[in-house]
Amino acid sequence: MLALVVAAWVLGPPRQLPLPTDPGHRLIVAPGSKLATVTAALARARDGDTVLVRAGIYREPELVVTRRLVLLGEGRPVLEGGDHQILRIQADSVTVRGLVFRLVSPSATEDRAAIKVLHAHGCRL
Repeated sequence: MLALVVAAWVLGPPRQLPLPTDPGHRLIVAPGSKLATVTAALARARDGDTVLVRAGIYREPELVVTRRLVLLGEGRPVLEGGDHQILRIQADSVTVRGLVFRLVSPSATEDRAAIKVLHAHGCRL
């Protein structure tokens, strides 16, 4: 019993354990809104965020994901390519769901794909 009292005096009052990490924020992309492009949402996103893309057709430069996040489509939004790939993932543990990818032009000199995962692990597509 004396050992517990001494330990309590030496260690002081119990410290509060750190709270769980923030589950992240939701960034909503929709045509005509304040956040109208996936590119802009990915630039603002932080680890753990969800980028929710609402229905519409999005013609953007190649999208590059460099943070651990969820890219989620609502209403089957369409991401169109062209003479470039559509989505390049360079971060671990990225989830992509509910999006339609179309129109990636073939190339004789580049290895293009609708979605390309480079040096990343644990991604769910």
